[in-house]
Amino acid sequence: MKKKLLLLAGILALGATTFANTATTAEKAVKTSSSVTEGLLATRQIGEGGFEGTYLGEVVYKDWVGPNNNDYSRLEWTIAKGKLNFGKLGFVYDIDRDFHYYKSGDDKQGMDTHFTFDYQAGSFDMLGKEWKFVPAVTFNYDSFDDTEDRRKSVHLKPRFSATYYGFATDVTPAFGYDDMTETFGFELSVDHFRKLSDYWSSYGTFYFTVGGTDKDGVYGNDLYSGNISKDDRYAFSLEQYFAYDREVFDNLYFKTEFGIEAYSLLQNNAGDADLYVAPELYYMIKMGNSTVKPYLRYTSYMATGTMANYYAKEEVAVGVSFGTSF
Repeated sequence: MKKKLLLLAGILALGATTFANTATTAEKAVKTSSSVTEGLLATRQIGEGGFEGTYLGEVVYKDWVGPNNNDYSRLEWTIAKGKLNFGKLGFVYDIDRDFHYYKSGDDKQGMDTHFTFDYQAGSFDMLGKEWKFVPAVTFNYDSFDDTEDRRKSVHLKPRFSATYYGFATDVTPAFGYDDMTETFGFELSVDHFRKLSDYWSSYGTFYFTVGGTDKDGVYGNDLYSGNISKDDRYAFSLEQYFAYDREVFDNLYFKTEFGIEAYSLLQNNAGDADLYVAPELYYMIKMGNSTVKPYLRYTSYMATGTMANYYAKEEVAVGVSFGTSF
């Protein structure tokens, strides 16, 4: 426990130093921890005039509680996440460190790195709407505990963006190659986001995944959301969220996220689904355009299928996020 607390204190100190040396923080960059919303909004091109960008850093400690506690806790450190825009050219970056602490004492650590280059190529009219076309290429490198479990992958991700019935929508056909399994994969994803009222919002992603290269009689595709095999080469998955977010006192907010995550729904043994509710209390510290957000979140899961034995029933998370925009 002392080692975990010292590590957490050191990372927080480094994060505070980083924040102190930056000029401003984008409130939109720390408004939500949802990867769906961040992917759809925060990484979109925010202008074509010169140089501008965002930065986000976060440290969060998560611990499983309840009868099915998975016997470990973890510390997740987002070292740097955001986007830089150089006119029409964009650069998205995401560098994370993960530390897993097991009751057995066999602690592990890993690193996830993602870089994307995109280009604001223009727009066209289709189905009565104006669509923006943003071709992109993503490079990923993931490692875990300095073992052979290292993965490098590259993805081509042309993105088409429009707004339908108030929903900001991104349609992205992704083509990827994974060096670990030596396979190719394809996935079509549709991201959507809409502010329903002053307090409610809806966001999520639908995925259609196709099997990759036939290697040793198995169509491996660990690149995307579906669990592809020789007999199940196609998978439909979804992640759908509703969030209630409201200021209850000055700078003190209460947020509750309701979610459903279901994967591989077209496959023979489909049935994995995860329902959860996640109330969160956070405090927004604002200094001009700068924002620091300490928070406390509790998540209660209800899983079905094989996930019922994999997911813990409850999780407690405490963390702080910080960033800048320029």
